[in-house]
Order: sequence, then C-alpha cells, then structure tokens
Amino acid sequence: MTNTKGLEIEKKYFLNPGWEKLTVGKQRIEQYYLVDTNTQGIVFPFVSRIRIIDNIKALFTCKIDTYGRDVRFEIENEIDLDLAKHIVGIVSPPSLVKTRHFVPLLGDDLTLEVDVFEDYNAGLVVGEIEFKSEEDSKNPISYSFLGNEIVSSSMLYKRLVNSNLVKDPFSQWTQERKDNFFNQRLSSLSVWR
Repeated sequence: MTNTKGLEIEKKYFLNPGWEKLTVGKQRIEQYYLVDTNTQGIVFPFVSRIRIIDNIKALFTCKIDTYGRDVRFEIENEIDLDLAKHIVGIVSPPSLVKTRHFVPLLGDDLTLEVDVFEDYNAGLVVGEIEFKSEEDSKNPISYSFLGNEIVSSSMLYKRLVNSNLVKDPFSQWTQERKDNFFNQRLSSLSVWR
C-alpha cells in the first residue's frame, strides 16, 4: 500500500503464535526482480519488480530506498497479466514465492501482512504493517501475536527485504545466522510469557 505521496511506510515484526486464527484472507505472490541497484553504489538504490498475485493479477513496482528509514518511495501500477508473464518468460529474473495472510488490527485501522515464504526461503515468516504517515508509524502498537519490531537500520532488516532474499535466500544462511534470527524471535516471545 502506498500513500497519496508515493511513499511506502512500513515496519517489520517478529511474530508470536496467535495471528493464524485471525486471518481474513490470503494471496499467493510470485515476485520477479528486474532491476536491483542496491549493490552498485548508486546514490538512491532502487528495485523494480513484477508481482503476480494468485495468477490473476500483475503489478509493476519501482521502489527507491531511503537508507535505513521506514519510508521508501514507491510507484506501483497494475499491468496486463499476459504481458507480465511474457516479460518474466523472456528475462527469467530472480524470484521469490510467498503466501501473504491478512490480519486486521482492530481499533488501529491497520492490517498486519504476514508473509510465509516458500521455496528457497521456506521456514521464514515475517509480519509487516504499512502506515499512512510517518507520524502514525511512531504510535506504539501492542498485540500478543506481534513480537519485537525488526528495526529498519539493522542488518537483519536488510537481509529480510524481499529483493535481498532473492540474492541471499534463507535456505543458504549459515546455521549461525539462522540461530541468531530465531533467538531474536524467541526473545520477543518471552515478553508475552
């Protein structure tokens, strides 16, 4: 979701049990990365991708990073599904697959989007909340199933950005990195015990 100024304002969270029974819908998402300048030393790195949702809808997106803030510039438009599949078929770009579950956060007029990754990223589950403004993103949110925030300036956050998971999938993380990830997640569980 992008606000009216073309900004995507989101935070990532570890998740505790309980969100599963509150979902109101889900989508199977295939994301294909056409351009990723994050490794080329460009002033404002950007990513462009094609997203195919439930094999019935396609979106073209360009995101411009803002270095460690919860805010990115985003341009997103629906494109013809057959055209999207044609481009993906010709270019064969790096991709990832996930199922996105939607959990309404009652009283906050927000939705928790839970990404359950598949294929090379199987075993990885991350929650995201998109906010309407930076001011709104500063308000505390507390639900028993919402664990610690994964701070946008952290190395872990950078690893969990989808365009980075294509280049460095969860299945290829060292055991030490996986243990570190799960230990951080478990420390957020202890808050609710």
